Amino acid sequence: MIKLESEEILNQMNQRITKGFLDVMILLELRKEAMNGHDITARMRNKFQMTVEPESVNSTLNLLEKNELVKSRQTQEKRIYALTEKGEETVKAVLDLRDRILGLVLNILTG
Repeated sequence: MIKLESEEILNQMNQRITKGFLDVMILLELRKEAMNGHDITARMRNKFQMTVEPESVNSTLNLLEKNELVKSRQTQEKRIYALTEKGEETVKAVLDLRDRILGLVLNILTG
């Protein structure tokens, strides 16, 4: 029973963190290669073992494009997203601040 509760807590925290960092997670994935929304959704599901709604990914991609962090191009079948220069700079800044971000999360969890 306790294990089940722990697993549920872990799942809830995973969902909260994923939702809060979805934009950063998408930028980090696009750093590796240009992708469409479906591929990003599948990668999130495989990498983090949780369901990310396609609507959430698409609305986040739209916001990232509006903020000029990603650009898109339409192919015959799909819209492909890639980082812009501003998006690449943002990813670099996040990676440079990784230790400080992790420290912040640790501070939150240790009270």
